[in-house]
Amino acid sequence: MRKNFTDVDLNRSVGNLLRLGVILSVATSLIGFIKLFVEGFEMPKNIQAL
Repeated sequence: MRKNFTDVDLNRSVGNLLRLGVILSVATSLIGFIKLFVEGFEMPKNIQAL
């Protein structure tokens, strides 16, 4: 038998979706910072090649 979808279930679903979004954004930011740190903070020599 299937149970009814309640407000509590909706709140949990939205909360989990928001939590997943925050975790993904933090992971993306950390990867970007690590890439920037490894490659260096200076501007490229030949900007026209970009």
